[in-house]
Amino acid sequence: MSKYSCKGEIATKCPFYIRESLLSITCEGEDEKAEFAAKFKTQEEKLEWQKKRCFQIHPDCPFYRVAASKYD
Repeated sequence: MSKYSCKGEIATKCPFYIRESLLSITCEGEDEKAEFAAKFKTQEEKLEWQKKRCFQIHPDCPFYRVAASKYD
């Protein structure tokens, strides 16, 4: 059994979140043809990023700012 727990899909509040894998998060990009992906060295680093950005609506997130600008 994997030690990986997919907390992101359950806890994510950001409207631009698309999906995640063991060590990455994918979000909406600057247009409908683009996506942003953040890749992490460890699951712990990924979870810390998610706690600070994905698990709340966080306008200081670089992915959030760019994705939100297309709706302004």
